[in-house]
Amino acid sequence: LPSQNSTQSQSNSFESTTNKGDKFFMQSGQEVDPKTFGLEPYPSLLPSTGKPQTTFTKTETQIDANMTVFTADAPSQVADFYAEQIVSHKSKSVTQNTAVVGGITKNNAEVFIVATQLEGKTQISITAAIDR
Repeated sequence: LPSQNSTQSQSNSFESTTNKGDKFFMQSGQEVDPKTFGLEPYPSLLPSTGKPQTTFTKTETQIDANMTVFTADAPSQVADFYAEQIVSHKSKSVTQNTAVVGGITKNNAEVFIVATQLEGKTQISITAAIDR
């Protein structure tokens, strides 16, 4: 939990210190390179509108990111693409409108990807974490 010593600015960034004294930095609305987490960007994304839907958090020992993008491809295609990039602890589940893939990438990042069919397009939500 954040302590009372925190600052927030207009640039959608936030710095704070946990109760244990660990400092962290969070920024939303910035581009996050999925390659940081051992993932190739999905090849056929729809143009985004407005700021990217991302959150990027750094601590002294870990980098975390949440990314949301959209494609016209089916959730199963998204799952197949990302499943090939997971090298261990792979799990994959596909239904008609949703696909979920998780595991460890080649650079030891933990990733969890959910592709959901919404209003004629597929939302891809990626949660990733890697130790520094």
